[in-house]
Order: sequence, then structure tokens, then C-alpha cells
Amino acid sequence: MSILRSLRTRHDGQKVVVIGLDCAAPELVFDQWRDDLPNLSRLAQRGLWGDLESCIPAITIPAWSCMLSGKEPGELGIYGFRNRADHSYDGMFIATGDHVHEKRVWDYLSGAGKRSAVIGVPQTYPVRPLKGWLISGFLTPNRESHFAYPDRLRREILGAVPDYDFDVPQFRTEEKEWLLQQ
Repeated sequence: MSILRSLRTRHDGQKVVVIGLDCAAPELVFDQWRDDLPNLSRLAQRGLWGDLESCIPAITIPAWSCMLSGKEPGELGIYGFRNRADHSYDGMFIATGDHVHEKRVWDYLSGAGKRSAVIGVPQTYPVRPLKGWLISGFLTPNRESHFAYPDRLRREILGAVPDYDFDVPQFRTEEKEWLLQQ
């Protein structure tokens, strides 16, 4: 059975799903756009949801790693996408998964013998082994890299979606009207 198909197969026991919507304002998602997002609305009605108080600075990186590790940015040593490699203004590094040295939720679950399916979470490239499956998020260099665990999942994804993207192409463009059409 393929990995993708096995994720859809019912298993005994309770399941938990955590859906993170980076930069999505709750008042838009759960109020103003509720009727436009029927699947998300149904999930919210049948489960639990709520606002998340972010870390400071409240930006994608470090917020995701803080949420998933329970650590503050100072404990992680990660304050944004680019961090100081030394005490100069020039020495910078991009904060990838290699810079997260604390356990995250799926690491604890793996240790307890539970499986996880982690998809598109920031700072998960390069991927690390876990009990389950992981598809890295943005900051993944390209489709040729080992962006999934186990690696056969990468081959399966590329077989099904040869032009798989990790992020919105050209997200940082100044052509905002073009970006909205993507």
C-alpha cells in the first residue's frame, strides 16, 4: 500500500489533527470567511479550536518552533528567518530545521510509540526521522532534495505531483495583483 493511501486508511484509536494557518487572522477565518471555508468550519464545529498567543517576535520563524517545542525564542536561539551567526551585522544564517535543537511534538509522540504525519511545517528541512511521515515546508531548497521522510514518500509525492511546490512561487514579489491570482 502506498504511504499516501495509508494516511487515508482508518485506524483504531483516537486521532488528533493540528492545523496551523500561518498569519491567518482568526476573526477572518472563523467569522467573516466562515461560509467560504466550509471544510474548516465543519472541523471547527466538530472539534476544538482557539486563538494562539504567539511568541515575541510574532513571526513565522520562530513562532512555529516555539509552539511545537514549548520553548521561547531565546531558548531556541532563533528570532526570525535570518539570525546573527556572530556579533557582526554581516554574519547571518537562515534558520532551517538544523537550527532547532529542542524536541517538537512529533518527537515526543515518536518516543511514545505514536505516529505523526507532519506536512508543510516551517523549519522541518532538512528532515529528520520520526515514527510516521514528514513533508518539509518552505525553505526546502528544491524537489531534488530529501524533503520527505521516509524518502520513498518523496518519490511517491513527485510521482503524483511532479511540480510539487513548497511555498507560493515568487511570494516576495512586488507585483501583488499577480500574486493574488496564484
